[in-house]
Amino acid sequence: MEAAFEQQIQVEASPSPSKGKKSAKKTTTVTKTKMNTTVTMSANQIANEYGLTPDQVEIESLKAKLAAAEQRVLVTESVEAENAMLRTQLTRCEEIRKQQIVQIDEVHKANMALQNENEELKQENTELRVEIENWRKESIMASDYIASLEEKCYRANKTSLDLL
Repeated sequence: MEAAFEQQIQVEASPSPSKGKKSAKKTTTVTKTKMNTTVTMSANQIANEYGLTPDQVEIESLKAKLAAAEQRVLVTESVEAENAMLRTQLTRCEEIRKQQIVQIDEVHKANMALQNENEELKQENTELRVEIENWRKESIMASDYIASLEEKCYRANKTSLDLL
């Protein structure tokens, strides 16, 4: 009968205000919900209805409160464990982020060094092209000079042969 009692009612214990004298005895009121109807009953009424003593009703009330408190403790512990896990994950993510920032800085520095090297190579390439163009002009001038010397030598030899 006690199992059915626990399933059918939700128990709350509250001290009743006593008139005149201070009393250590508590009066338990119980809220029973059946088919969406809530009825508030005293511990004596519950005891009479279910064939229990008021002390047994009080014990059941305290058991229900204890079970609810234990459930809240379990939920709280679960939330605390999840928070600890999330803090650990957050710490790992922050460490990874810091490492990525360092890597990005290193890549940026390497990129800047490569850009500087590229600019230097472009400048050197331009200088080499100018030098090649100058050598080409000099070689054309030297070829023209050699051709003119050959022409003069040919004429000189022809003149020598004509004179002989």
